[in-house]
Amino acid sequence: MVRPSPETPISPSVFETLEKKYGEQISWKRSARTLLFDCINSSLIEILQPCLGYPMWAKPVARRLSYLQSSKEIEEELYKLLVSQEKEAENEVKKDSAEKVIGKDVEWLSLGYDIESISIEIENSLIDELAAEIVSL
Repeated sequence: MVRPSPETPISPSVFETLEKKYGEQISWKRSARTLLFDCINSSLIEILQPCLGYPMWAKPVARRLSYLQSSKEIEEELYKLLVSQEKEAENEVKKDSAEKVIGKDVEWLSLGYDIESISIEIENSLIDELAAEIVSL
């Protein structure tokens, strides 16, 4: 059994236990569930970081009392953190998509000169052929 650590507040064995019990009933892919589990673990590290690291007795009394949170408070903070991370990820995806679209437009603009010169060559070639055909008549 893998024990929780400062890097993983919730043991990976908890995830495996949940997978065995509910894995077939959930419509999400396992990779998405694993990602959510990892996000929860990393967010808990962020939330609980002030409580970790130093033994509680070594902290000043005011700090000891300020970090006592109920499970409901931790749950609410975790939810807020996960929602903000999701919004950041969505914004990054939108930004990347916009850059890709703009980048494609820029590529077309840079191809504009090439397209124009090819068009002029085709036009000149057609005019030469037409002139040759008229002369041969």
